[in-house]
Amino acid sequence: MPVDPAKTDIAEFHELLKSSKRVLALCGAGMSVASGLTTFTGRGTMYRGQYSAQISTTHTFMQNPGLVWQFLASRRHEALQAQPNACHLALTEFARKKRRDFMCLSQNIDGT
Repeated sequence: MPVDPAKTDIAEFHELLKSSKRVLALCGAGMSVASGLTTFTGRGTMYRGQYSAQISTTHTFMQNPGLVWQFLASRRHEALQAQPNACHLALTEFARKKRRDFMCLSQNIDGT
C-alpha cells in the first residue's frame, strides 16, 4: 500500500520504518552542521577571504599549496572537535537493528 509522506505523522513513520524490509538513508553535509562542521558551500564557508569550495581545487593547490594545506589542517582540527549529533546516533542505532537491510549513503553534489 503506497504511503503519502505528506500525510504521515511521526508515529506512522516510525511504524513504517519498523515494518520496512529495506531502508536507504540519503544524507548530505548538512547533517553534520549540527555537530559544528561547516559545509563547503553554505554559511561560514570563507577561509582567509576565499570560499572553501574554491580553495579545495587542484588549481588552487598548484598555485598555493601552503594555503590548501593550512585550510585542510583547519578542517581536520574542526573535525577532531566535533561530536556525533542526534541524527548520527539515530542512524547508528537503526543500522544496528536493521543490519544488512539498511544502507546509508552520504553524498555531496554541489557542482564545485
